[in-house]
Amino acid sequence: MAAGSSAACASEQNCYRDLSAALPQAGERVECPEGAGRVLEARILAQRVKVCLDDERILDFDARDVKRLGSPREKSNNPPL
Repeated sequence: MAAGSSAACASEQNCYRDLSAALPQAGERVECPEGAGRVLEARILAQRVKVCLDDERILDFDARDVKRLGSPREKSNNPPL
């Protein structure tokens, strides 16, 4: 293994982590150009999000066009124990 490959791998992992953090995760509520819905899938490298809209259509959006509304836990009316 080359000396630089360890540093390159760490840099690649950091980049992937940063890209992932910017995307809503599966289950999160989001607002899209076509309406509100829930994330089904986030494609990190493509920066695309597949959303099941409230009207049950499933559409694919560029991550820049999707606004996070919150996770399923944030919508719960149950107080923490």
